[in-house]
Amino acid sequence: MSTKAEWAELFESVHGRKPSPQEFLAAKAADFDTSALAAQAASVEAPANEPVAEEVAPEPVATEEVTEQDDIADVAETAEDAVAEQASSESPFGAESFSEAPVQQPTPQFDSSMFEKAPISSAQGFGTVPNPAEAGSADNPLFNLILPIVVIALSVIFAILAWFVSPAWVFIILTVLAVAVAVVSLVFSLKSSKELLSIIATGVAGLMLFVSIGGLIFQISQNASNNNTSSSKTSKVADKDDDDADKKDDDSDSKSDSKGDSTDVNDYIDKNAKFDWNESKFKKLKAGKDTVKSIVKTYGKASDAEVSGDELKLTYSGKDYGESVYLNFKKQYDGTFILSYASGRFPQDKVEVDKSYKSDWTKEQFDALNKGDYTDPSNGTKLEDVVKDHPKASSAEYTISTSRQGEFTKEMTISYSDYKAEDGKLKSVYLSFDTKEGEDTFYLTYKSGPDED
Repeated sequence: MSTKAEWAELFESVHGRKPSPQEFLAAKAADFDTSALAAQAASVEAPANEPVAEEVAPEPVATEEVTEQDDIADVAETAEDAVAEQASSESPFGAESFSEAPVQQPTPQFDSSMFEKAPISSAQGFGTVPNPAEAGSADNPLFNLILPIVVIALSVIFAILAWFVSPAWVFIILTVLAVAVAVVSLVFSLKSSKELLSIIATGVAGLMLFVSIGGLIFQISQNASNNNTSSSKTSKVADKDDDDADKKDDDSDSKSDSKGDSTDVNDYIDKNAKFDWNESKFKKLKAGKDTVKSIVKTYGKASDAEVSGDELKLTYSGKDYGESVYLNFKKQYDGTFILSYASGRFPQDKVEVDKSYKSDWTKEQFDALNKGDYTDPSNGTKLEDVVKDHPKASSAEYTISTSRQGEFTKEMTISYSDYKAEDGKLKSVYLSFDTKEGEDTFYLTYKSGPDED
C-alpha cells in the first residue's frame, strides 16, 4: 500500500500528467495500489529500447482520449488543490480534514461569440430576405401624398361653407377632424423623406379652422342684424295697424257723434264670454284715449256692466274670480265713452298661498316693519324682506292699474290669518305694498295688525 502522494508521483511519471478526478477516485477506492502503475511503467520502458523506425504511432482516438483526460486531470488537480488550500486556511482542523470531500465539477465557460446573430443567408433562387426594420421606414404614399391632399381640399371646402351655410358650427367640427387627420399623417410621415406635404396640410387645416370660426361669427352677426331688421319691420307694421285701428275708431266715433254710445248695459254683457286678458294685454290700454267700442271689439264683451249717469263700468271676470279686469269709462260731450281708469288682478309669484296657513308672526316682527309714503314708498320695508321670513300667506292679490296713458302702478296685498294661532303668535296681519313709477320693487305702504286701525 502506498500513500496518496506516492501514487500521484508514480502516476505522473508513467502518464506524464496529473490524474483525472475519476482516476483519483478509483485509486482511492483501491487504497492507492501502485501495482497497476508499476506494470504500466514497465511496459512503457520496453518499447523505448526498440529502434525508432519500428515505433507504432498511437491511434488518434487514444490521443484524443488522453488529451481529454489530461484536461480533466488538470482541472481536477487544480480544483482539489484549491479546495485543500481553502480548507487549510479557513478551518482550524487543516487540509487533511477535507481530503475526503468530493471534487467539484468544472464550470462550463461561455464565449460571447456564441450569442452573436448569425447573418441570414439568402437561399438560391429566392433572392435576399428583406429586413423588417428597413421595410418599416419605407415611404408610404397614403400618409405622404393621399391624406395630405385630401385634408387640404376638405379643410378649404369646410371653411368656405362655414361662411355661407348654416349651421356654421357643423363645418367647424369637420375642420377640426381634418386637422386631426393632418396631424396623424404628419406623425407617420416624419420617418420618411417626404414629410413636406404633410406639414403643409397641417398648416393649411389649422388656418382653415380659424377661417371657419370667422364664418360662425359672421353668421351670428348676420342673424342678429336680420332679427333687428325684422323686429323693426314688425314694430312698424304694428304701429301702422294701431294707427289704422285708431283711425277706424275715430271714424266710428265720428259716425256715432250724432247719436253717441249706447247706454243699455245689455249691449256690453256676455255671460258666456271667456276671459282673454293678461298683464301684457292690460298694459296696452290707453287711458284717456281708448273708447268702449274699441275695447269691446278687441277683448269682447264683459261679464258684467253698469251705467251710472255719465259713467260706464265694465267687469271682466276670470275663473273663480282669481283674475279680473275692471274698466271705468267717462261719457264725453259727443256721447262717446272714453276709458278713464282701469285695474286688473292677475296671478302673482312673489309669495306662496297656503289655505292651511299657521301663524308665524310675532309682535316684535310686526312692529319692526317700516311704512313708506304713497308718494314715495321707497322708505317702506321691501316685500322680498318680508317674504324671506314669512314665505307663506293665507291669501295674496296682485293688481295693476292706470289712470293716465303710459303710466301704470302695481300693488300687492298680503294677508296672514290664523285665528287658532299659538300663544305669542299674531292671529292676523294685513300688508299692502306699492311700487315706484317705472319700477318693479314693492315697498310696504300700509300694515294692519291686532293693535292697528
